[in-house]
Amino acid sequence: IFMSIFAPTDGPPDPPDPPDPPDRIRVTDVTLTAEKVKGKKTIMGTIQLETTTGHSGEGAAVSAYWALPDGNNIEVQGTAGSDGSLSFTLTNVAKKGTHYLFVTDVALEGFVYDRYGSVTYGSLDGSTGR
Repeated sequence: IFMSIFAPTDGPPDPPDPPDPPDRIRVTDVTLTAEKVKGKKTIMGTIQLETTTGHSGEGAAVSAYWALPDGNNIEVQGTAGSDGSLSFTLTNVAKKGTHYLFVTDVALEGFVYDRYGSVTYGSLDGSTGR
């Protein structure tokens, strides 16, 4: 006499739950303003960061570049402060033409840069200051 005991199954086991999406950091604003300092025109670009977890973005490393009206680019890097913002300054700038500040990368441990959900540049027309 031979006997087998088994438990019937309804099919393959359920797949495991997908992992949680990674926490993201994004640029929420790039603002450029102009002023004259000691007779020289200065442009300040301020970048604001935010994370999906409510963290301000403090300590995030930001890579960006200025695109000047003459076709030259100036690369800049900085670290966000406790409010999640950082600024870059251009001094003695041309009065004519549009200046741009482009964000190329944001890095913060434990976060992925959300390039598609971010504001990636700001601009300022040198002749009008807007």
